[in-house]
Amino acid sequence: RAEARALASRPFIYAMTDIVCLLESDSPYLVGNEAKESLLVIFTSDRGLCGSFNETIIRQAESLIEEKSKNGKVKLILVGTKAVIHFGRKEHEIVSMYTHLPTDPTASLSNLVMNDCKKLFLGKKVGEAILIYHNFKSKIKHDVKVKKMLPLPRSIKCETKGIQPIFIFEPEKSRVVDMAIEMFLESTVFHSFL
Repeated sequence: RAEARALASRPFIYAMTDIVCLLESDSPYLVGNEAKESLLVIFTSDRGLCGSFNETIIRQAESLIEEKSKNGKVKLILVGTKAVIHFGRKEHEIVSMYTHLPTDPTASLSNLVMNDCKKLFLGKKVGEAILIYHNFKSKIKHDVKVKKMLPLPRSIKCETKGIQPIFIFEPEKSRVVDMAIEMFLESTVFHSFL
């Protein structure tokens, strides 16, 4: 069931990527801010019966924390009991923690995480938000993925080929762009849960 959900979410993510990469705007989601701090959102499981599943995420997160600490402070959002146990013992600023995750992640749970990221980024408390999670490949293969979520990289690759669409915005472009970007971010965080 988890495999089917992970695979089913990909076409939507690809379509949203196409839309967002075609948008040109001075939205804060695209432009960024001057804050030096980094926010890392670390996704692990609640249970320990996953072999190296959690260890690879934690190792990657530790490496990234060390790298980002050179430029400024690092804040953490921890998703999963294993992340909370590991990073809770260390001297890191933990913004929020989510444990006892449901077997089937919900959009409302991913929206909570996304709203934490959005609030810190738009409030200029952090200059970037990065997701660290396992990307599902098959039942036996998962790759650790480190994805910069905010500000959205200008180098997002469009899947659209051929003629580029012309957008006519109603009500106003900035509002539509921000709504499309927020939808993209919500789906990206939801996909990280799978």
